[in-house]
Parts: sequence; C-alpha cells; structure tokens
Amino acid sequence: MTSDRALCVREGIYDSDVILVPIEDGDRAEALAAMGKTVISIDLNPLSRTSKAAAVPISDEITRALKNMIDFAEEMKGDPSAIDRALESYSGERCRKETVDYICESLMSERGR
Repeated sequence: MTSDRALCVREGIYDSDVILVPIEDGDRAEALAAMGKTVISIDLNPLSRTSKAAAVPISDEITRALKNMIDFAEEMKGDPSAIDRALESYSGERCRKETVDYICESLMSERGR
C-alpha cells in the first residue's frame, strides 16, 4: 500500500501472525495476505476483496461476529482436541462458497413469492 495506511509499528501488525481486518478494507487484507499473515475478515459481502483475501472470512455484522467469536473461543477453551478438529476441518473458501450459496438460495426463494 502506498498511503499512510501502510505504516505500521514492529510491535503491532508487522510482528503479528494473525490479523483481524474488520469491515471493507481489500487493500489492507490483500497486502497482509501477501506478507504471509493469516487474515481474519469481518465483512457483510462474501464476494468482496477483503473476504476473498482472508484465510478466515466471516460474513456477518461486526458486533454479532465478535460476540460469536468470543463464544466460540469460550466453548473450546481448555479442549485442545476441539481446537485441532476445528483447525483441520476449516476451509475459508468453503465457508465463502456456502455463504454465497445461501444468499443465492434465499434470493431465489424470494423471487418465487
């Protein structure tokens, strides 16, 4: 990125392995992914550049998504096997596809009304 938004401190984004990119910021998500960072995005649009660049795309409203993330972490707290299973079975691309499929099915059912 060529703007001031590209600046970061070593103790922050630069040294981080995983970075949350809330809301639409395709430039930042793509730049971070290109740096080898694991990007988690929260964006209503599963077809946005932000969602496409993210290893973990979350298509939801931000306050609901954050609450769900906290609840999910609490459920798995202290259960390494549950964490391993979640990591092994997760696919960001599959999640994006399922979200798009759900939206398309919902729109098609509305069309028939």
